[in-house]
Amino acid sequence: MNCSLWINSFEQASNNEHSDQLKSSLIGIRRRVEYLVQSIGSDLRDYTIHDITHLDALWDIASEIAGEHYRLTPTEAYVLGGAILLHDAGMCVAAYPQGISEIKRSSRWPSVLRKSCQDPQNPTREEHDSAIHEFLRQEHAARAKDLALELWPDPSGGAPWTLVDDRDLRHKFAQLIGEVAASHWWSCSAVQKNLSRIVPAPPPFPSSWSIDLLKLACILRVSDAAHIDERRAPSFIWALRANAMGKTSKSHWLFQNRLTQPQRRNDALYYCSTSDFKKSEADSWWQALDTLRMIDNELRNTDSILADLRGNEARFAARRIANIESPETATSQLSVSGWIPVDCTIKISNAVGLIHKLGGEALYGYDPLVPIRELIQNAADAIRLRWRVQPGLTQTQKIVLSFEIDNDALVLSVSDNGIGMTQDIITSSLLNFGENGWPEDPCLEDDTSTLPLNTIGKYGIGFFSIFMIGNIVDVISRRYDASLNNTLQLSFKSGLSSRPLLSFADRTQCLSDAGTTVRICVENPRSIMDLMSHSKDFNIDSVCLFIGEMFPTLAYPLIVRIGNEEQIICGKDWATEDAYQLISRCNGVRDIPDKVNKFIGNTRPIFDNNGNIIGRLCIAFSREYKTRTRDEREISGAVVSGGVTSSRLTGIVGVINGEVARAIRDVCIPSSYDEFKFGQWLSEQADLIYAMNLKPRTQAQCASIIRALGGKTGELKICEASIGWLSRSELSQYILERSEIFVVHDAVISSLQMKGDFVIGDNIISVGVGIPGVLQQNSKYMHYRRNSWAEWRGLDVGRFGIFSDKSLKGIILEIISDLWNLDTSVIVRTERVINGRSTYNVRRQIGTDRFGKEAIEHVSIYRQEMSDEFLDHIESEAANHHSAIYDDEDNTDN
Repeated sequence: MNCSLWINSFEQASNNEHSDQLKSSLIGIRRRVEYLVQSIGSDLRDYTIHDITHLDALWDIASEIAGEHYRLTPTEAYVLGGAILLHDAGMCVAAYPQGISEIKRSSRWPSVLRKSCQDPQNPTREEHDSAIHEFLRQEHAARAKDLALELWPDPSGGAPWTLVDDRDLRHKFAQLIGEVAASHWWSCSAVQKNLSRIVPAPPPFPSSWSIDLLKLACILRVSDAAHIDERRAPSFIWALRANAMGKTSKSHWLFQNRLTQPQRRNDALYYCSTSDFKKSEADSWWQALDTLRMIDNELRNTDSILADLRGNEARFAARRIANIESPETATSQLSVSGWIPVDCTIKISNAVGLIHKLGGEALYGYDPLVPIRELIQNAADAIRLRWRVQPGLTQTQKIVLSFEIDNDALVLSVSDNGIGMTQDIITSSLLNFGENGWPEDPCLEDDTSTLPLNTIGKYGIGFFSIFMIGNIVDVISRRYDASLNNTLQLSFKSGLSSRPLLSFADRTQCLSDAGTTVRICVENPRSIMDLMSHSKDFNIDSVCLFIGEMFPTLAYPLIVRIGNEEQIICGKDWATEDAYQLISRCNGVRDIPDKVNKFIGNTRPIFDNNGNIIGRLCIAFSREYKTRTRDEREISGAVVSGGVTSSRLTGIVGVINGEVARAIRDVCIPSSYDEFKFGQWLSEQADLIYAMNLKPRTQAQCASIIRALGGKTGELKICEASIGWLSRSELSQYILERSEIFVVHDAVISSLQMKGDFVIGDNIISVGVGIPGVLQQNSKYMHYRRNSWAEWRGLDVGRFGIFSDKSLKGIILEIISDLWNLDTSVIVRTERVINGRSTYNVRRQIGTDRFGKEAIEHVSIYRQEMSDEFLDHIESEAANHHSAIYDDEDNTDN
């Protein structure tokens, strides 16, 4: 009440009776708000002070900024005072009369919960509390808008309590107070748009006491922003709360605790630190500078608004912050000790060039099909969002991929009837490189679902891939709640090298329904046409095969048009459709070779932890044939994300959902399957393959995949010995009857058998020692590189017993450890490599060919009486002779 702004506005009013009424009411509001804001410190302990001392201080800050002669009408001062008191009062649970239950009934609660929890339907206690805190922070401005009219029930049954006790003044001013209070959280453009009006004074106040809402909103936002001094972070309260604070909060408290209150000198506000910032406090120093620059931006913006809309008389005396032009100038006020503030912030001098590279070939490689994939993914996300916010729509969801061919010219377009885009979304999300705007779309603010949006796009760079294939691009979009005439058009005439033009679309380009169309003039049509036709004629059939392979489980109909022809691809029924049809589409073929077709009847579902189907797969593997079609590509499985193929599976056909590992989308990892049910699926596959009566070698190849994925091989043959092919149980009996065995790589035996009849020697076991590369990495043109990813995420040592050997040979190690009662350490030591060679790998006779000639090859030796002492001797000899020594009755080999 001693501040110049209060005195100029209330004390010098000509009508003291009405001025006193407003002052008395404002003091009454302050008294009640003081109790309300006390609980902010309990609910949000890591935040700086938001109690009544902060609210009182804003009058002082406002007076300093506005100037000693700045004056408001008493009604303006009353509205401003009410807004100051209420602007932060929504940051506590007490601001909601029914408490947390009222918060959870809010339409905004599900959205906040989705962003705060891994599983929004079953949040942990920490996640729940975090969501409450985030809700209070996000919604406090909106809550402030209603607080002046809110009623708190009296516990004793009396009349409800209100913050504005005077009913008449509440009726006249509560809405205005709420609007100004809420505006401190808005952008400057929103303030200018929504609060530009000057409201005449309501009776019985003098007609000259009009209320300029724009001026009041500007005073509130700059004074609130500028209050960052020690009053916001008192030392003792900081000490009391320190244990509840994170690193960022402590840094904010530190710099505010060290700042003086601002002082205006001419047109600038001056801040100083009361002591030096040490080297260990550098982060806090930079936050102080960033905050001062934010305040400077607010002062300059509000000055521009007031100068343009109200003239010089309304402008504030303070219009900038002093000495923030550089870190060097800032040290004159924010002093440092032991270090030098130098702005080493990463700078991008050629942002357009960087976007062109990282949104194109440098990220994806030269793959002209990437833009098609990215545009269809964006279209699917737009449809998913629209049907989420408008669940009752009866329209058909659809995506249209169109090719318009005229001589050597090709115009490619992708259209959807999804959510559409507003001007703000186009400029702030679509053109914001690296920003995924879907989760922040304003239409989700009132979304009552706690389920995640599950968008395909998440990196915010896919749109820019279109400039890989063309520089003339049109984006035409109509928001779901916009009229036909409000269809927007964003046009690029020379790619990213010039500014795009945003305008309202011509009537001929307006969209009859909501959605978006992206149209590209392709600069090198053959680069796309040849790839999608695989050296055949570019026709609707070949294109649909290719697109079906790219989007095998897309949830929405995808219409492909070439000229006057069109076909529909839809994978929404992938979980129930015929397995042959699904696998054909996943591989872009009409017919599957019999060599693979015989396995397709084994296709079975795979489930996640909630019992939902996330895949349909079967093992189909044999090196006795090459399963190749179309451009010499194997029939394989697909790992999809959002319906889009991102990785391939070798030895497994079908489809399974996964998570994209990086922006290039060439690695997609199945990770949400239920471990127990997946193990059951592997065991069932072993039984189904065994029932097919396949050749033993084919059984072993299938068993190697089951073993690599952590499953049990059942009765499938896994290795070959002198008595024939053996399953795990048969192998156990074979080893039980022996005191030593010799293990040889199956490729060695296979090579000898191909030359003619070959008889495997006694005690020799031929087994696969390699691990099949099941999960593969996509490269360009939908082929894949082998051995880039050999195993699925989560396949650690614990999944494979004590030896971590995922090959079929690992089964032998498990059996001899169990049957011969060998210590784990002994078995592990037998797998050591010294001087680049296996320690217990020796040359030995492994059998005879059809001419009776003995074959000598390297084998691994295992003896029933192996012990650490025996192994010590072997390792000592290996170290001396650079090879292993094995001694038997007739021969010594080095």
